Amino acid sequence: MAGKKTDAETGTGIEDLDIEPEATPEPTPEPTPEPTSEPTPEPTPEPTPEPAPEPDPDPEPTDTSALNQQIVQAVDTTNNVMTSMVGAEGNGIAYQKVAQAASFAVQDATDFFRNIMAMSGAAQGVCLEQMIAAVAAQEYDKIPFYETIMTAAQSAVTVAETNLSDTGVAAGNVVNSFPKS
Repeated sequence: MAGKKTDAETGTGIEDLDIEPEATPEPTPEPTPEPTSEPTPEPTPEPTPEPAPEPDPDPEPTDTSALNQQIVQAVDTTNNVMTSMVGAEGNGIAYQKVAQAASFAVQDATDFFRNIMAMSGAAQGVCLEQMIAAVAAQEYDKIPFYETIMTAAQSAVTVAETNLSDTGVAAGNVVNSFPKS
């Protein structure tokens, strides 16, 4: 290694090669269409599709004598099972949707009740604080004003409680009266 020179010492590095970078082609501008003096033709309306023909109420049975009878029987069994399940599955999905909607209604009523409880508690706390301050300042004439606010806050809780109860009963009645299958 002592007698061997490196690329940097001999000046034969990559930078010494005569390679020019490829030129990127200039983008060609797209030609702009010449304005025409002809008016634009009106679009033609699409033809209305003809209604589908009514299905035959008594279709003729298909001749399956040339087919493997085990396969025909398997297809018939599968068709019978699937068509019998479609009604039950459809009703089950509908029942799940109704039950979910009812549970959302109860959840919303619960959230409303919780929010009213929080606001009522805050309002009653402030009123109690103001009443204590009024008693300390011997401003007894302000106390009835705060009592009115406390009563209204408690009434809001009672209304929210009734709303929650009524919503729960109504949701239960809707779900229980809906066919399950």
